[in-house]
Amino acid sequence: MSTTTTPTTPADLADEASAWAVGGGILTMALFPLALPIILLTAAAAIPLLLVALAVGLVVAVVAAPILLLRRLRRPVRASRRSHNGRAGPAVVPRPATNGRSTILAPAAPTPKGGGC
Repeated sequence: MSTTTTPTTPADLADEASAWAVGGGILTMALFPLALPIILLTAAAAIPLLLVALAVGLVVAVVAAPILLLRRLRRPVRASRRSHNGRAGPAVVPRPATNGRSTILAPAAPTPKGGGC
């Protein structure tokens, strides 16, 4: 048995590629008539699963909708109570506009040594 290999010629590569392409075409043509029935059977089998998922989603939505609505309605009431009794400040701290540039903060001014205020 020889351990040396001969280099593959481009003609051999083309011959092998065409053989695989013909085999793939034959297999595709043989299985093509089965493709549509398999797709239809898969869709028919998936319909009950989709209906169950839809029912679960509707139940979750019916339970979650009132909870979310109550949370949304309570939020403005809480905010108005806080602003009336003065315990909470503004929700957003206003910052100076920088027009997209970064601001460079200057160092703090030194305090007098005498401690005078």
